Amino acid sequence: IDDSRAEALKVAAAAKQSSARATEERMQAANAETAKKIEKAEARIRKATQAALADIEKVAAEAARDMVQRLAHLSVSDAEAAKAVKAAMSHG
Repeated sequence: IDDSRAEALKVAAAAKQSSARATEERMQAANAETAKKIEKAEARIRKATQAALADIEKVAAEAARDMVQRLAHLSVSDAEAAKAVKAAMSHG
């Protein structure tokens, strides 16, 4: 009976160890898949952020150009206004 019990314990331990390995492999695969999804999401966020900043700069340049025209009665080109906005935004 003791030999049977020892054999049963060995079989149970081996099954437990095998199950743990399989679980670890599934966890690693899930973690890798999640990491890929996060990487793709971060790339989409970076792209959206860059597009939003470009839009903000464009609107700010248009507003600056219009304000200079109305307040100082001076004509400023789109390029000049964009350059001024970029400079102002880079100095925060």
